[in-house]
Amino acid sequence: MVRWMEESTLYIANSVVHVFNNKYMSEFDHTSKGFPETELTKIITTMDSIFSGHTGKSDVNDALWEKINEIWDAFKKGSLKFRIYLCSNKQKLNETAQKRFERALEKHRVIEVYYLDLEDIVNKILERKYNKVNGQLTFVEKQYFDRSDAGLKGIVATISATDLVNLIQDHNDETRINEDVFNENVRIYQPGNKINKRIRATALSDANGFGA
Repeated sequence: MVRWMEESTLYIANSVVHVFNNKYMSEFDHTSKGFPETELTKIITTMDSIFSGHTGKSDVNDALWEKINEIWDAFKKGSLKFRIYLCSNKQKLNETAQKRFERALEKHRVIEVYYLDLEDIVNKILERKYNKVNGQLTFVEKQYFDRSDAGLKGIVATISATDLVNLIQDHNDETRINEDVFNENVRIYQPGNKINKRIRATALSDANGFGA
């Protein structure tokens, strides 16, 4: 059974009200659809009622009522900024829905909206787990061309093999590979793989005609 779970969270820190609207599909096959647009009306209505001061205790649950009162108390002390996060392991809202949502909120002037989908969430997790790798590759003459596929842009080029080795080498141990280089790859480097062994043997051969 596919489960659709949701949770809303609100907290205040340093004069900024953070509002999270979280949606979660229990099965990956159902994550290809976009964030539900029906949630937008609820968020707009809630924000309008907070700014107007017309929210009643009977309109919301006890936890939200407590947070709304914290916001109203903070309003008395000075200005606040609001950040709304639409988080889901589904796709982001389409561009038309995003613009419509932001237009409905722009009258309040102090609201910023952030959209996070499955890819963004995974990247946030990996940022803490893996190190970023900076390197430089030199193209051989003008032997390169652009390629775009499914919204992704890349470059196919002839590069210096020395540059490639320097890029993937662990600079703390030159006999090892820095696996952080392959974080965006479908799979990590597998030294025992028979194809990788053949590539290595070819690269080490004197008559390899090897290029990268």
